[in-house]
Amino acid sequence: MVSGGREGINTAIPTKQGRNETPETAVTAAQQEIPAMAVSEIGATDNPASVLVEVKPRCAPAYGVSFRLPPDWTYAVMQTDDDPTSNVTVNIKPNSGCAIVNSAENWSENYEEATDQILSAVEFIYYGDAIDALVNSFEKNGFDVEIEAAEPQILRGTRYVLTFSGVSNGRIMIYKYNDAIQAQNDAMCIDDDGFTIYMPDQTHYVTWKDIPHFYCHNELIVQYVGTDDTILNLLTEMFGNQFAGG
Repeated sequence: MVSGGREGINTAIPTKQGRNETPETAVTAAQQEIPAMAVSEIGATDNPASVLVEVKPRCAPAYGVSFRLPPDWTYAVMQTDDDPTSNVTVNIKPNSGCAIVNSAENWSENYEEATDQILSAVEFIYYGDAIDALVNSFEKNGFDVEIEAAEPQILRGTRYVLTFSGVSNGRIMIYKYNDAIQAQNDAMCIDDDGFTIYMPDQTHYVTWKDIPHFYCHNELIVQYVGTDDTILNLLTEMFGNQFAGG
């Protein structure tokens, strides 16, 4: 939904009704070192060129929005605090403080060109959860990936299996938890070499077919047993260095 208002242009992602929105704190767009914003902010810029702003939802999977902010314009973002994020709203106005009339037909000619540029550049972006991001990363690097749910195995997270066609030992186990604390608790049960897992109810001594590699990031534990350099590099790029394994 894109609408006019006394505070400027309102760009909102239409979602569920009845959610409360929470205004956010203020910064300037000129201070953004990268185009992406973590969550909502307020900003303005004195730069001669427009600034690309990307507003990510607090909790994926959900939609965010990107737009270009002209010189001397201000933006303000509000997001609902539900999981997943159901509503992201961006309000944009001239930094001069001049109000824009509520009807599009009566917008000041001084801002009509800038308004058209903003509206033409608005894009809604889908942000998947961490598993979606992992799948997308491998697909962008030429892998054919299939994902399916699997029965629990040793660790307590919900287990998924990623299978890569045409790759020897091309399987990754993903354990998804309710939050990062639960994932860290299970990660602490895995011995440094990855062959022993000390769960509260039982110690598991595992004989893997190849070298194990364990990664932990936010609510995920990712396990890869193999030596494919491309897979290992992608996992390290996404999740950082492994915490256990060879």
